[in-house]
Amino acid sequence: MRKPAYPAEFKTEAVSLYRTSGRSLKEIATDLGVSTNTLLAWSQKMLTQTLRELERNGLVKRTAYPVVPPHTEYELPDLGVSLEDIIYRLGGWAQENIRAVLEARQAYDRRSA
Repeated sequence: MRKPAYPAEFKTEAVSLYRTSGRSLKEIATDLGVSTNTLLAWSQKMLTQTLRELERNGLVKRTAYPVVPPHTEYELPDLGVSLEDIIYRLGGWAQENIRAVLEARQAYDRRSA
């Protein structure tokens, strides 16, 4: 069965939902109908954008060291730690409901086309 093509904005959301799924990268790429390399590219771009936004919001502290090769460390300040339980629950929800979310998006896209 051929996997559907997803719009770019959906791809980053799907990668987010899969981050906590505990599944292999190959399984995730297969479900999305893309190569592992494509998924890695989405993941890297999304990770960079997400970390910048988290830092801006005070949820992550970033320390960059002026060395070659570049070295950066991230840690959670108290504000970030306060979200830990919520994030774990959200990850569990995403893992349990990813298929339903994907099916709902596909159904919506079919109706909207």
